[in-house]
Amino acid sequence: MPSRALESLKGEMSRLFAPSGVRLAWADRTQASLGYESQGIVVVRLRGDCRIPDLPMPPDERGPLAWTHITDGAVLPFSEVSCEKVTRAAQAALFGGERARREELMGRALGRVVAHELVHILLGKKDHEARGLFRKGLTARDLIEEFREEEERGRIVIQQGGKPSS
Repeated sequence: MPSRALESLKGEMSRLFAPSGVRLAWADRTQASLGYESQGIVVVRLRGDCRIPDLPMPPDERGPLAWTHITDGAVLPFSEVSCEKVTRAAQAALFGGERARREELMGRALGRVVAHELVHILLGKKDHEARGLFRKGLTARDLIEEFREEEERGRIVIQQGGKPSS
């Protein structure tokens, strides 16, 4: 993954979770294998190529962009993201000058998808909300467009009762 996309992913997730007071610490596979210790470890695997290519690809709307593992009805702290599906969705939403920012916008899209899965894990919820970033079936524009600070759909607030407000 390009470094600009990775920084954008981290920045987007920090921005989304800031209202909840959720603090995110990052470790790559190498750091984790060296005995990285933390409370509440979540493993997210980015599968495939996480770069938007120069040439357009048709969108692939079959199946989820990501998934969180569930065993015996319990939500586990393991998620997987299909970079190819996120790439195709993000690329389909790019207009004109946005193509020059494709690495940044790919990071934003991945950040929103990972944040969605992280809410499943933090709340132990399998279902979705009716609106916001925690709803089922985010659109391509939902993944990349700029949210104004005051927009409810661009925030994730984890409320006391275990219900996300996003």
